Amino acid sequence: MTEVAAFPQLSQPEFVESCTAFQHRFEQHKQDQAAWISVDLAQKHNIDYLQITKLLHIKPATTPSIEAEDDEVEQAQEDEDEVLSIHI
Repeated sequence: MTEVAAFPQLSQPEFVESCTAFQHRFEQHKQDQAAWISVDLAQKHNIDYLQITKLLHIKPATTPSIEAEDDEVEQAQEDEDEVLSIHI
């Protein structure tokens, strides 16, 4: 591998070469880590970029169960009955 200019002054060929070398290094050692899924050299609008993919651990939103809702409705009806019996 040839010596490259200092970041961020890499030319496009130097950037591609560096990303390709990094991609190969990742492929050799990816089993030793769990943070990244893949490292890819990609291109969009004729601009090369390095794409690193990793899992996001997002907790699902909790929703109240039907039983909890039934309990709340039942409690509200009991409270309403108590209020009515007091006012009668």
